[in-house]
Amino acid sequence: MAPLAQDENASTDVITLYGDALYQAEDSEQAMAQYERALAIDREHPEALLGYARVLIRSEKAREARAILDRVETSLHHRIRPPSLGAQLAMLRGRAALLGGDSELSAAREAFRAATAIDGCPPDAWFWLGESLAGDNAPAAREAYQHYLELAPAGALAARARRAIR
Repeated sequence: MAPLAQDENASTDVITLYGDALYQAEDSEQAMAQYERALAIDREHPEALLGYARVLIRSEKAREARAILDRVETSLHHRIRPPSLGAQLAMLRGRAALLGGDSELSAAREAFRAATAIDGCPPDAWFWLGESLAGDNAPAAREAYQHYLELAPAGALAARARRAIR
């Protein structure tokens, strides 16, 4: 992916979107650099903070991600943003909790349930709800995976969801 010009006038939204594209392309290092660039302009930009937390979770840095997610929550209280950002926040809190293992499984489930109850939640929230329920609630896990597949039949996690419900 070609680098975004180092234009000082680039908006935090554009820089964050570029970071999101890099994250989707699995270039976490460059994605993080773009999120940091956006946060240098606006240190409480919710979308940049969410992206930053996603990279930290991908790197299995749950504690650092939780600190960033706390900043997102504060930022969302002071800005007008769509409810879907609250769903992303809840989903990422659940993903961070999953990194904590069995001791945080209950918190992960609660966060994923909260995320899936919000209009505009990302389909991935349903997949991760299935993952959190897979150990001891197979029917509910299957239902969550199936819901994910209805929303994102060709999504990045679709193959894993299909394997889980076999």
